[in-house]
Amino acid sequence: MMVRQRLSRNDQIRLNEVITEKTRRNEEALQLYRPQPSQEPFHRSQAQQRVVRGGNRSGKTTAAVAEVCSACTKTQLRDSHGKPLPFNYPADRPLLVWVIGIDENHLARVFRKMFRKGVFRVISDEKTGKLRSWRPWDASDHKRRSETQESPPFIPERMVENIAWINKGEGIPSLVVLKNGTRIHFFPSGGVPGMGDPVDILFIDEDVRYPEHVPEWIGRLPDAGKGTTPDGRWVEGGRFIWSAWPHSHNDALQTMCRLAKEEARSEDPIAFEIILKFHENPFISDKLKAQTIKSWGAYGSSVVRARDLGDFLTDSVLWYPNFNAEIHGIPRRSGPDILETALADGAGRIPKTWTNYLGLDPGHTHPALVVLSVPPPQVGDFFLVWREICHEGASAQFIAKEVKRICWDMTFEAFFIDGHAARQSYQGQGGSTIGQHYSAAFKEAGLSSRRTGSTFMPGSDDITARNMLLRSWMDERDDGTTKFRIDTA
Repeated sequence: MMVRQRLSRNDQIRLNEVITEKTRRNEEALQLYRPQPSQEPFHRSQAQQRVVRGGNRSGKTTAAVAEVCSACTKTQLRDSHGKPLPFNYPADRPLLVWVIGIDENHLARVFRKMFRKGVFRVISDEKTGKLRSWRPWDASDHKRRSETQESPPFIPERMVENIAWINKGEGIPSLVVLKNGTRIHFFPSGGVPGMGDPVDILFIDEDVRYPEHVPEWIGRLPDAGKGTTPDGRWVEGGRFIWSAWPHSHNDALQTMCRLAKEEARSEDPIAFEIILKFHENPFISDKLKAQTIKSWGAYGSSVVRARDLGDFLTDSVLWYPNFNAEIHGIPRRSGPDILETALADGAGRIPKTWTNYLGLDPGHTHPALVVLSVPPPQVGDFFLVWREICHEGASAQFIAKEVKRICWDMTFEAFFIDGHAARQSYQGQGGSTIGQHYSAAFKEAGLSSRRTGSTFMPGSDDITARNMLLRSWMDERDDGTTKFRIDTA
């Protein structure tokens, strides 16, 4: 005969507290979050670099923040059917996490999504009475909109040990330390440190001030991330997560997206990307979607492509809006000027008395270079872009041979290169840098300049100053000419 032992009053109180706490934890945001099928591939990917790109209100930031908070709190996410998603982060030690935003105000926005309630809506299930994510596309849920409430924070207050602030009044954080030891640093993109410990997770939301810094940040990842997952699997290598609207001026974002496209069929891709669309967001009513897209359409189809579909608009963006082929191009449709007359003396080639330079951007997938020529003072104050060489996926040896073929009779004063890219290392090239690799290729092709030989001089890192200088060269002078000219023939 089984005898039931009655609990003491204190034990009963304690049991009720445990049950209440368990229920509360089961209703925390990371437990209730259910990604859409379009978001799930992002959560499943094990690529080192992951981009979730999309239009306005497409769910890109929510997916990225949920992933980062899951890793920080060692909480396994579930898919749209409630089944566990893979957890690919160390659970046996604290993590070091960087959150990077364009400026301090943007950091406050990301902080709110991580540590404040209301990222999505929740509702009590009609059958179980338990909280769950609201599904407005479901007719019965749609009728109960007035019963919904804001979701709890992704990272609840009970998990937070301490917060250091840049500006507490404005809600701008500097560092959040969780009770499990994980440290989450918040950096405006212009103030990220260059040295320090390896980073387990580096999360960029939207844009960065200096895209050329991204390769350096990627270099912080390889030695990070080592440890075991909750199911005992060994993981190694940090993760770079980027949620972004398609900022067409951001070369680093476009490069990462191109790399993801190239790696799409790889069994073990370095980079992975998903693209989310505004009109596919089921949490927005069809009426509001139609009104918004129609309003965007009034500003042009390119606005719709970017804000609805998340497309880059590199085909419709002018980096220098004051460029005009009639003013800056050679030949000019209004007739030749002093520069064109001087060029005619070279019979289609740059005259021997001109000074020539070469500028190289050694991009991973789109290496490109320009040949620049400066005439003697008696011709005038000009800076001519004479030739461009750009071949997708071309090797350093191919680029060097093309320069030799096109510029076989030219002498060069100096070779310039993008200094940040030049300092990066090729995988499988014995540790040589990209700059050293191109120098070797130029030397092998017999290319040399007076000041740099077969090596390269780093260009200026001051992007703002560079842009201002070029714009000043494009300004029309009193005689109708401009210092910057380009061969458009």
